[in-house]
Amino acid sequence: MKTSTFVLLVVLILALGAAFVLYAKANQDRIAGFDSKFLLRFEEVIYFESQNLSIKFADVSQDSRCPSDVQCVWQGEVVLSLLMQKNDSQQTFSLSSVNSPFKNIFGYNITLISVEPYPASNIQIDKTDYVAEFNISKII
Repeated sequence: MKTSTFVLLVVLILALGAAFVLYAKANQDRIAGFDSKFLLRFEEVIYFESQNLSIKFADVSQDSRCPSDVQCVWQGEVVLSLLMQKNDSQQTFSLSSVNSPFKNIFGYNITLISVEPYPASNIQIDKTDYVAEFNISKII
């Protein structure tokens, strides 16, 4: 009886893991390794299975960076809104290229490294064109 219950439990865990991977692929979300740099497109979600953690690039709240073909007094900044979920808890927060490029949330440090494309005075950037590079690490 104990052996069959154990086997059933193992099969159930494997099936749930496979269902999670299929769900992420079906929704074009990504599953990634932890403690490394990663890229996120606008509205993309990345999963860190080993940490039961996900991060969504939710919005570009502001992009006042000085266009590459203009001379400005101030460099400007880009502000991104992210949604982080850990187990049953979630938190929305912002990262800024200038004033607050990193946050400590749920025991993790997430850092904004770069945001592309860089503005030019003659180009309107659509939110769907944005790609941001981040680094995430666990706070010890």
